[in-house]
Amino acid sequence: MRSYLEKVPESEDGSFKVMNRRLHDGIPFSWHHHPEYELTLTLNSEGQRYVGDHVGDYGHADLVLLGPNLPHTWASNSSLMMRSPIRHW
Repeated sequence: MRSYLEKVPESEDGSFKVMNRRLHDGIPFSWHHHPEYELTLTLNSEGQRYVGDHVGDYGHADLVLLGPNLPHTWASNSSLMMRSPIRHW
């Protein structure tokens, strides 16, 4: 499977771009690459991480630094908040 080239919008006021995505239905599988470095912190989710030719599990507070032009994606299996019990105090 070939990855698609993702165009990361340039920031007018800085040298980096912050994306805060809240995905209630999980992380969609989107195999892509781009010429920028990427630092990804994944919270409240668990599933599989696909980076280059490596597939591995990830969980809450997964932090990954990716190099330029490295194909990658994440695929969530579940949200941790959905599984945690409701506590009444």
